[in-house]
Amino acid sequence: MTDAPPSRYRIVEQDRKLVVIDQWNDKAAPPRPAPSMTTALGAPRRTKFDGSAALVTNRLYDLNAPRTIALDPGAALLVSRLRHALMIAAVLYGLLAIWKPWLIVLVPLLLHPNVRKPVRARITAWLDRQQG
Repeated sequence: MTDAPPSRYRIVEQDRKLVVIDQWNDKAAPPRPAPSMTTALGAPRRTKFDGSAALVTNRLYDLNAPRTIALDPGAALLVSRLRHALMIAAVLYGLLAIWKPWLIVLVPLLLHPNVRKPVRARITAWLDRQQG
């Protein structure tokens, strides 16, 4: 029986960080970006114990996205409640669409630019008031 071949990669510490070195190319592997603390749709991230939060916006609902907005405790609570309400509404809509399949036709209508434009404008105006 033969021994296992030597590993291609080696891990060393440089400047208090672990670095992976490819021994076949003698190059350090490119570092991976740190995981984001927000979701794709920009769920608010708590920043302080007083309830304030930071929100990174998305183009889906904000005309000036991406931007980071500091929310006071009341606005952070409102955004969190709206997010939960939208998730519950989506689940209920999915269950209702199983019962009445013709309701699936409403999704493209709601995503149409002429319907989304005034909604995005109102959300952007609200976010502008929170930011400034």
